[in-house]
Amino acid sequence: MPLTHLHLELLCKTSSEYIEHQGKISGIQLFDLYKIHYADAESRKSGGQGVWSEPIYFHGTWSCGCADTSHAQNSVSDRVLIPTEAWCKTEICATRGILREGHRLEHVTCDIQGHFFSDQIQIAMEFGSHKLQNKAPSQRLISLFMCKARNVQRRTNSPSYYYVCSDEDIIPCYLAIVRLQRH
Repeated sequence: MPLTHLHLELLCKTSSEYIEHQGKISGIQLFDLYKIHYADAESRKSGGQGVWSEPIYFHGTWSCGCADTSHAQNSVSDRVLIPTEAWCKTEICATRGILREGHRLEHVTCDIQGHFFSDQIQIAMEFGSHKLQNKAPSQRLISLFMCKARNVQRRTNSPSYYYVCSDEDIIPCYLAIVRLQRH
């Protein structure tokens, strides 16, 4: 069952919530941080088995350029609310897919191209960088989702990669737009 989104809220860089999450991703250049608001978040959290984590799991992915466009358009300090349907219109955009459908089990495969997440931000950044270079090598910003999860499974041959067996067991809570570090 896809998530039902209401909107993304651009957090002000001086807000306590922004500063708290900036501390979680120290050493990475954070451009924008969006809180994801869902229509069905409470029903999803209360259903199922297991205890929810704090948003400590990260999933890095590429965008079609919508992250760059959004950053350029939202350089104001006022409260900005963006309907998730308006974020991006490109069908193949991975960021759009997660915003509109959630973190889908159907995308988990047996190789590193799968839809995995990590508790280590650098691994999520490397994962996003790899995807970005394959899809949109000229882009410099990547999408980094911070997620809550329950019933988390560890990938056996990659101890820093995790997945869930049910779409109901992971919720992207924040979308951070971060600069890809080029070496």
